[in-house]
Amino acid sequence: MSVEAEQCPPRVATRNLIRGCPMAWLYSVTLFLSAALLFTVQPMFGKLVLPRLGGTPSVWNTCMVFFQAALLFGYLYAHASTTKLPGRRQLALHLAVLALPLCCLPLALPDRVWGVDESLPITWLLAAMVVSVGLPFLVLSTTNPTLQVWFAASKSAGSKDPYFLYAASNAGSFLGLFGYPLLIEPTLTLSQQVWWWAIGYGCLALLIGFCALLTWRTQSWTHWSHLVEGPEPASLGQEVHGSEASSSAASDRVTWKQRGQWFGLALIPSSLMLGVTTFLSSDVASFPLLWVIPLGIYLATFILAFAQRLRIKRAVITRWTPLVVLPVVVLQALCGSLTTHWSIYVFNLAAFFLLAMVCHGRLADMRPSSRHLTEFYLWLSVGGVAGGVFNSLIAPFLFVTPLEYAIAITLACVALPAQGTPRTTWGARLMDAVLPLATGGAFLMIGLAMTFRPFPYAFVAALVVPCVAGLTFSRRPARFAMTVFAIVMAGAFLRGVSEDVIFWERGFFGANRVVAELAPERHVLVHGTTIHGWQFQDDRRAEPMTYYHRSGPLGALFNHYRDREELNVAVLGLGCGTTMAYHQGDWRFTFYEIDPMVVKIAEDPRLFTYLSSHQGDYSVVLGDARLKLEEQSDQRFDAMLLDAFSSDVVPVHLLTREAMQVYSRHLNDDGVIAFHVSNRYMDLIPIVGALAHDAGMSAIQMVDDVKSADEAMEKTASIYVFVSPSRATLESLVDDPRARWVEPSAVQPWTDDYTNILKAFRHW
Repeated sequence: MSVEAEQCPPRVATRNLIRGCPMAWLYSVTLFLSAALLFTVQPMFGKLVLPRLGGTPSVWNTCMVFFQAALLFGYLYAHASTTKLPGRRQLALHLAVLALPLCCLPLALPDRVWGVDESLPITWLLAAMVVSVGLPFLVLSTTNPTLQVWFAASKSAGSKDPYFLYAASNAGSFLGLFGYPLLIEPTLTLSQQVWWWAIGYGCLALLIGFCALLTWRTQSWTHWSHLVEGPEPASLGQEVHGSEASSSAASDRVTWKQRGQWFGLALIPSSLMLGVTTFLSSDVASFPLLWVIPLGIYLATFILAFAQRLRIKRAVITRWTPLVVLPVVVLQALCGSLTTHWSIYVFNLAAFFLLAMVCHGRLADMRPSSRHLTEFYLWLSVGGVAGGVFNSLIAPFLFVTPLEYAIAITLACVALPAQGTPRTTWGARLMDAVLPLATGGAFLMIGLAMTFRPFPYAFVAALVVPCVAGLTFSRRPARFAMTVFAIVMAGAFLRGVSEDVIFWERGFFGANRVVAELAPERHVLVHGTTIHGWQFQDDRRAEPMTYYHRSGPLGALFNHYRDREELNVAVLGLGCGTTMAYHQGDWRFTFYEIDPMVVKIAEDPRLFTYLSSHQGDYSVVLGDARLKLEEQSDQRFDAMLLDAFSSDVVPVHLLTREAMQVYSRHLNDDGVIAFHVSNRYMDLIPIVGALAHDAGMSAIQMVDDVKSADEAMEKTASIYVFVSPSRATLESLVDDPRARWVEPSAVQPWTDDYTNILKAFRHW
């Protein structure tokens, strides 16, 4: 069968090209399936590792760095094999490489005895990924550049500019990204998922083998060096990118300047993606649907930038970017952690989309001829890895605040195209530094006045002045970028003077700070935007506050035990150690905490004294609570408090049937498990109720509201679910007017194999 004779018009749309040319159709289907498998395995592996490390943003970002690095090695292999080996030898090699992952499917983590090293969680996570998912992902990552080279050498229709295959590849990426949380996770167990993924990989191997067979049979060449050149470069006028945009195709030689531009323009959106991911997942919820939204936007900008017919004009992107970026930067500089309204998330995602479009649009303009296709992909991958490494592995140790997000926004603004013909005199360049500094200074003065001596319309002035100045400077990218950075730095200074932060540290599990407030006089522990406890510095120092107040549900539980001389209590999640305020007599508290920084904060008497005032009456077990309980088979508790939330992140691995079995083994016959399920976005009462009834236990819920402003100074509204194998124990608590029984329902209990987080959302 000869495919070479089939020719389609060179300027038809991608859809018509694929319909009319069997070779293009075959390659498109293969790349579609490869991309779907590639982007499905990422959240699937995240679900596999969740019981070990929990759902913090750093887990996802570290996974992203690993996958980007694997992608880099895959592109490096594709570049080396297609440029150094004769064609048929490279085909044979790739088929052999393609068969290797079949030996290690279906996917699975290493044996459970290989526990997490709490001091080096990143090392453990990277090692686990290398052993379990590394080889399949690495081989999948070679598919896109390798098959595009094969197609470019096929002399088939469209082979002169094979970048159009991005459409099929990115469509598969979207299917994998959004199909997982919306369809796969709610309908398939994890064990079923890994088996279906293995079957999908087998189908992909057959398709790639068929592509190799056609390429082998229809070509008489022995080297890849005969690849045709790409289209002539288009004007960099009005469009971000069109079907002819290839400014570097005029010359067959790739310069180091071009490589540097490819690297930088790939690094910036990669860093932006992880920055906005951290912003979203720290304060909304750490589950696949929200994690993949920034990655989906990232892919969408690639699709739009490399599409054959893109109708978004460069002028539209250039005009809208400052209008969106400036309010985002100014509002976050003014309000800091208070900017959690949903519109702020939308603005951040919109800014990310526009800035990524700027960078990817310029990359599309600079794409080389098909002869240098694999090298182009290689440098894009190097830039993506560099952005990921900076955000995930370097920035947390350099900055106590997520400054890397602001740096990436600033660099992306530099990539904006200049409007008109910018002046290059020394005076104009001097103004590129002076005017942004003046704008930042004016913003700082207004912000300080708002803090210490408010005046009418101060907030409006603080918002309008930098925005108007920034829009004025937007015709010169360097000046505009410097203005954005000056506003960011001024905002960081304002937060420093408006809050008396006595401790601020950032690590693998997120950023924690302790703020000393004067009215009332108290120390407040904050993670992201969520308060995790406070302690008064007056005569109320020994009293439990916030969700743990004596008048709240937890107070009712400990009041039930007030006559007990001995009580063994397990608390999953330390916070600032507030629950130690309930200690009396020979009671013993054991805290399980995964974040070493939280332990450091709670045990420092300069910050909080709940623990230091009860030396010898408590112990802290560092590590994941569920895993540590499994290791301590001899421990038995009278009461267990599950309070391991980080912001409003749902600890899914602590709310499964297997986790409940662990708790049951450590609970006395008349013991109580208290689930603290206060959450801004999810209703977890039915989930906990289903787990309780599945385990043969009874459950009551207790909802506590704050009824006055004075009461709000000491306590926080909270929701608890109390679970016990002894119904008689709960009957003594249900007399409380706030309590009622949780009746059996049709809700399916979560397991390590199955969760349906979407149904837990309120109003879903």
